[in-house]
Amino acid sequence: MTELSIPQAMRLAVALHNDGRLDEASALYREVLRASPGHADALHLLGLAHHQHGNHDGAVALIEQALALDRGNGLYWANLGHVHRQAGRPHDARRCYGEALDAGAGAAAVRNGLGWALAELERHEEAEAQLRAALALDPALAEAHNNLGNVLLAQGRLAQAAGCYRSAVGIDPAFAVAHANLGNALRELGDPGGAIEHCRRALALDAGLHSAHNNLGSALADLGEPEAAERSYRAALALRPNDAATRFNQGLLSLMQGDYAAGWPAYELRFAAADARAAGGAQALAAQLAGVARWGGPGDEAHGLVLWTEQGLGDNRMMLRYLALARQSIAQELIVYCRPELSRLIQAMGVADRVIPSDQPLPWGRFDRHSPLMSLPLVFGTRLENIPATVPYLTVPEDMRRAWAKRVAALPRPRVGLAWAGGRALRPDALRSMACERFEPLLRAGTASFVSLQQGQASSASPLLHDWMQDCRDLLDTAALISQLDLVVSVDTAVAHLAGALATPVWLLNRHSSEWRWMREREDSPWYPVMRIFRQSRPGDWDEVIARVAQALSS
Repeated sequence: MTELSIPQAMRLAVALHNDGRLDEASALYREVLRASPGHADALHLLGLAHHQHGNHDGAVALIEQALALDRGNGLYWANLGHVHRQAGRPHDARRCYGEALDAGAGAAAVRNGLGWALAELERHEEAEAQLRAALALDPALAEAHNNLGNVLLAQGRLAQAAGCYRSAVGIDPAFAVAHANLGNALRELGDPGGAIEHCRRALALDAGLHSAHNNLGSALADLGEPEAAERSYRAALALRPNDAATRFNQGLLSLMQGDYAAGWPAYELRFAAADARAAGGAQALAAQLAGVARWGGPGDEAHGLVLWTEQGLGDNRMMLRYLALARQSIAQELIVYCRPELSRLIQAMGVADRVIPSDQPLPWGRFDRHSPLMSLPLVFGTRLENIPATVPYLTVPEDMRRAWAKRVAALPRPRVGLAWAGGRALRPDALRSMACERFEPLLRAGTASFVSLQQGQASSASPLLHDWMQDCRDLLDTAALISQLDLVVSVDTAVAHLAGALATPVWLLNRHSSEWRWMREREDSPWYPVMRIFRQSRPGDWDEVIARVAQALSS
């Protein structure tokens, strides 16, 4: 500084900074600040040097000092947003990027950063708008394509997400994270081979990329390669030993193989898993109940026990088998807090003291223990050999049985109920569901009287189907209809569980990758003695499955 003016020192420091010589640049910035403590650019750039060294807190302090001197500088706000983003602070990042936009710094990088922050805060529509604005400014910004893919994936828009990831890797073939994300999207679209290809490309670019190891493990599991999948999960956990999503996925692999001793404890991580698999507000309810002791099972005496539903309707119906065991295990009040669609069905079981729909408040003060329904297999030490598989465990009131018996009396036997689609809100739905038209060969064979069991948007107007579902106001009505059928043929949705729980014979149409409760190589189910499983021979091939079902029905 004795030989250089402040402007000359700043020019040299910036040149050193751009050349990656951060220590030398930082020394010059400090020299400038000793001579001119209020030099905002020196504070800002020294903060960026700290950031590049990984000192995020030091960077924040310095850039905030620069902003105290020049509050309206959009570049300072944008870079402060970048620092918070790298530190994983989406709330702070969103605030800073917003200030940058207000100050006129509307470059693509700023909108991309704001889109990332909004996505992290689960404000997906706003995030999508910002990311599309970023791409309008710079269509070649690979990171914005990747971030938009993440937003679309979180909304279940899988094909669009895959398109965004393809754009990202098309622009930057060395973008390892985007390859890993594309692998994840392709897996959910039912293309495990494509998923494996892109995850391996990601790992060739960055062997330390945790998400690529994790996603590769899940794709290998889908293809029925459990040993290779386990190796991938272990590689992911070597990088992040406490990662809940990977441990959860490892648990699903154990359950798929029938290793319930290892699987159930890992399944408890579903609430912490990054992809928030516990749907329907379960995470929020779990947080509400954090101050209440979890029920430990038989021997853990409770003043009152709340069992609460989570995940999909099929999951809940599968676990209702444990209510009788819970009733036997506690002397005090048993309360079931459930999705409203389930309330009458559970009341008809006659096991719980109180059944409260989840659109009503919890009965605080009436219980001192709780458990999610899906944790009961762990609580009761369930293994393949001791699954409580006695059916029926759901019951239909006799007056409802008689009413439906009259309605279907004119149908010649056998009477076969059909369900072809699950709830669209669940991410695997594209793999497990089909269009009703796929059933045409079965319907036209004329080997049975076919009855629709399909609710909602996927319903069919086929003249070959008898359809009373508009009269089924809840699941108890549907159960009453099923009780008058000879067979149910269903994709992996709640109807299959309902039929199995009622002891009505059920043929499950299972996707190729299967699902942990159905395992992979079995044609029967340890959970439902009345079930027969027809699994796809190839991913996505329902026609071959329907042909086998038609042959089995005709014989």
